[in-house]
Amino acid sequence: MRLLVPAIAVLVAQAAEPPKVGTYDLELTTDEGTLVGELAVARAADTLAVRATVRGHSPATRSFVREAAGYVFTVAMGETTVRYRLAFAGDSLRGSFRMSTGGSGTVAGKLRQ
Repeated sequence: MRLLVPAIAVLVAQAAEPPKVGTYDLELTTDEGTLVGELAVARAADTLAVRATVRGHSPATRSFVREAAGYVFTVAMGETTVRYRLAFAGDSLRGSFRMSTGGSGTVAGKLRQ
């Protein structure tokens, strides 16, 4: 006698992998082209301190918050706010960004060696 057992798919939400301390070289892609920059991650007491530099500008960090699938990183320069959604995996990161002025795009980065 043969028993038929239905296959059961179980989805497990993966916790966000934390970023590694160091500097990530970034490529931000928009409809208008590619921008280069960096994301510096440092340990500050029990938290992580982050700073982004893109096209020579280092806007003020407003927040860096862990979510279930990654991190939300918000910066501001003058009236403009940029919100990044980032996922870290090993020595790399991937994600997207949206500007308060309407621009958006993707982000990819690799930890400097």
